[in-house]
Amino acid sequence: MTAEHLSRVTGLPVAFDSLLHERNFGDIRGTAYADLGFDPFEPSYAPPNGESWDVFHARVDRAWARVREVAAATQGHLAVVTHGLVCRSLAGRHLALPEGQTVPERWENTSVTIVEGRAPWRVQLLNCATHLDDLPAASAPARRDRRSRGSASRRRGDSARAARPRRRRVRQTVRERSRRGRASVRRRRSIPRSPRRGPVTR
Repeated sequence: MTAEHLSRVTGLPVAFDSLLHERNFGDIRGTAYADLGFDPFEPSYAPPNGESWDVFHARVDRAWARVREVAAATQGHLAVVTHGLVCRSLAGRHLALPEGQTVPERWENTSVTIVEGRAPWRVQLLNCATHLDDLPAASAPARRDRRSRGSASRRRGDSARAARPRRRRVRQTVRERSRRGRASVRRRRSIPRSPRRGPVTR
């Protein structure tokens, strides 16, 4: 969705790459968190028919190699649209964060991270969602209506803080805690049913 919007605005093509999918939770996809009885984000947990953290990080490594390959062959900027756990893996294992900053505990929906186009891949802007502050107030009722019609089936990251409704989207509903490899549920009620394709936009 985000990549499609970028493509319409810029007129540039979108290339999809399955390496940029969110982590695959296998057989527990679609299961309510309350019914699991455990934390699916535990470092030692490997979902049946899904990806363990080691397997997931190995895939992100391949995705990063692909991003660098495409960036080297691209004139100008490259926009990569992917998912929160992928971003967290990249930031923690491949990117050089600004001094004094740590890998974010959660990634805002539609947040922007800007990385220099050469090694050591220094981050110039990290997990920034201030562009959402300018959304028109008229869109708030529509967002509330969407929440009332099905927020429980949406994906991770939605905020429980009513003071900042514009900084969240319905589809994000789990707050990640990267330092401990854990997550706390915020209005999220089920594991995503299927991994979504992460597009690379040139």
